[in-house]
Amino acid sequence: GLSATTGSAVTATPASTTTYLISGTVNGCATNNAQITVTVVPNPVVTSSGDISICNGSSASLSASGATTYSWSPSIGLSGTTGNNITANPSSTTTYTVVGTTNGCSASQQLTVTVNSLPVLVTSGNETVCENQSALLIVSGADSYSWSPATGLNSTTGNNILSTPASTTTYTVVGTSNGCSSSSQLTVTVN
Repeated sequence: GLSATTGSAVTATPASTTTYLISGTVNGCATNNAQITVTVVPNPVVTSSGDISICNGSSASLSASGATTYSWSPSIGLSGTTGNNITANPSSTTTYTVVGTTNGCSASQQLTVTVNSLPVLVTSGNETVCENQSALLIVSGADSYSWSPATGLNSTTGNNILSTPASTTTYTVVGTSNGCSSSSQLTVTVN
């Protein structure tokens, strides 16, 4: 672990705590010996909560463990830059680095917060019908859909729904993509 075994200054890089003996000579005569112990402190093993996906406008709890103090970067969208538990609310996908330090030794971990967009629903079907007639309700812009109330609907899921309400009814459709949802309303007026 030494850069050299002779000379008045050497660099010690031991893999574990090591005690070195220093012997000096002057004009061929030995002088007093000395000892120097280089204590090797292990680097902390930092673990984090891992990568996470959120919807735009939502927040995520990020955590780290394995060290004494923690520093987070970049600060964009973070509730703070120190501590083992913080909240992230980035507006776009961001990779954060947490550096954990114990006894002056540090280790880091990266985690990515993926920000998914909310679906933008496009609807049609606001119609006026006579009693016992049907209206076709159509929605697009998401991967799956849920309709409510179920009154007068031939189904409560799907993007093309047939509505035959007994009276004027306003329906709410919730569209979901990548775990993120948005909603829209359609009214079928019954004369």
